[in-house]
Amino acid sequence: MVGFFFRPVDIFGHPKTALGENLDPQRTWLEWVFMPRHKPLFYNFMANIKAGLTVALVNVPLSIALAIGSGATPAQGIVSCVWAGGVATIYGSSHFNIIGPTGALSGLLASMVVSYGGGVLAPLALQAGLWMMLFLLLRVNRLLRYVSSGVAHGFGCGVAIVIAVGQIPSALGLKGVAQRETIMEKLKEDYRCLGTISVPDTLLFLVTVVPLLILSKRYNKIPWQIIFTLFGILMAQVLPRGSFVLLNMKYPDLSLNFFAFSSLDLLINPQWFHPRIILYGFGIAIVGLMETLISSVIANNHVSDKSYLNYSSARDTFGLALSNVASAFVGGIPSTAALARTALMVHSGAFSRMAGVVSCVAVGLLCSVLLPLLKELPMATVAAILMVVAYKLVDLNDLHILHVIDTANLYSTIITCAACILTDTFVGLVVGIAISVLLNYADATVSDVVFEEEDEMFASPRTPQPRVFRVLIVQPQESLLFINSEKIKRTIFERSVAFRESLPPETKKHLVLDMSLVNRVDFDGTKALGEIINAHREKGWIVDVLNCQHLRNSLVLCTPYQDLQKLEYMELY
Repeated sequence: MVGFFFRPVDIFGHPKTALGENLDPQRTWLEWVFMPRHKPLFYNFMANIKAGLTVALVNVPLSIALAIGSGATPAQGIVSCVWAGGVATIYGSSHFNIIGPTGALSGLLASMVVSYGGGVLAPLALQAGLWMMLFLLLRVNRLLRYVSSGVAHGFGCGVAIVIAVGQIPSALGLKGVAQRETIMEKLKEDYRCLGTISVPDTLLFLVTVVPLLILSKRYNKIPWQIIFTLFGILMAQVLPRGSFVLLNMKYPDLSLNFFAFSSLDLLINPQWFHPRIILYGFGIAIVGLMETLISSVIANNHVSDKSYLNYSSARDTFGLALSNVASAFVGGIPSTAALARTALMVHSGAFSRMAGVVSCVAVGLLCSVLLPLLKELPMATVAAILMVVAYKLVDLNDLHILHVIDTANLYSTIITCAACILTDTFVGLVVGIAISVLLNYADATVSDVVFEEEDEMFASPRTPQPRVFRVLIVQPQESLLFINSEKIKRTIFERSVAFRESLPPETKKHLVLDMSLVNRVDFDGTKALGEIINAHREKGWIVDVLNCQHLRNSLVLCTPYQDLQKLEYMELY
């Protein structure tokens, strides 16, 4: 075990810059933990404290609400948030990911709880963690390219509808509602119990969900979830007892113990190895890994100072696998990265993984101290928080872009969402991936890129002395789609690095992207093209995109490309 700490921390993958250049790995696990981003542990500590506490205030109500939405107890959500989040913070690659209960997994978990009871959640977390370990060994993260943005958005829409429908009884205070598995059955059951509607619960839901939705969009740095949680508790204390359905009415034995470990025998009991449970463990691992890797990339893209982020997707997979195993042994639930809370961590000024550690510790302390208060939380407030989570799972801006530039992916979105609603979220995801690949595979069978190098001389009234540029001409040989865009981008980055290293540092470099052979660019291809443009411009390259008139409709919403078109030719030089 001692030797483990002195093995190279990047044994599972080498960190790279945005342009694909290899970074020097940190030499040991101890250095990785105690020298985050090659800085002392307490470097920029106050910024990490502020960001960690801000996220913790959001994490407390969301962990409770999302656990309930997943069919778990509030205690399971809190324990998962602390343990899974803490382990992933230390062993994962991202400095900013917030790991815990999420809306993306709640539909899958709720379906399992209806069929097998709440006891299935911890074994599912263990199975998901083991699947992720297998994915790490087999490098399955490379196969995630077959999950298009259209499928991801369709899955998000389907999960959002599942969450929203599941919260109708709590939002309206319905009584005697039996658990049902499919959405249509749930709606029929809600309609049957409509006569038991509670006016106080309904009013509290409405006065919470509308302001929470508006304020969290407009002032997203303020932890509105905790504010409205306290407001709901206050209303429960002011109004007569019994006006609202409270958390302690639904969970009378609610208590917290962060060190109550489950035995391995309980987790590997034969009853938890039914083929359907194993299949759902696989699906949870796929969705969890996909969310985490996407969250890491988005977070790193939004950080202004990118020095020594040392990102490795393989190590992120390792950290997520360990976090789910840890969650299983403390009786928690499967966990993954929460995109909104991760974005809040970045925008709150976090510098390194210390902010995540602070957040997990703060959640544990807050919940331990405030547990008597949290027991008085109305279920209508929980429903309002989950409704806002469901709304935020639907990215209306991206759906608009799909509608404008990528009809094939929009079909994938609609089919995936419909399959999630009519069957369940896991089946919907599988159907969506299959349909998406069938619609696009014929256009993305080739990932070849042809490169040429030449010299270019430029003179103008502004620069009377001729300037010599070294030009790298890049010509993709096929459409730029979700299946092949990452491979094409990686190929271009590798050649760019070799090209730059072969030249003296003072040489001006010019990248020309010749799109004459590219027949289609889908939503993911547009993002890849934008990343290629931005990465080279940040390194001081001049970038031109040529012969793309036939793609103008696809590129109309590609911001980096449009920024190039706004520059005058002289300004480029």
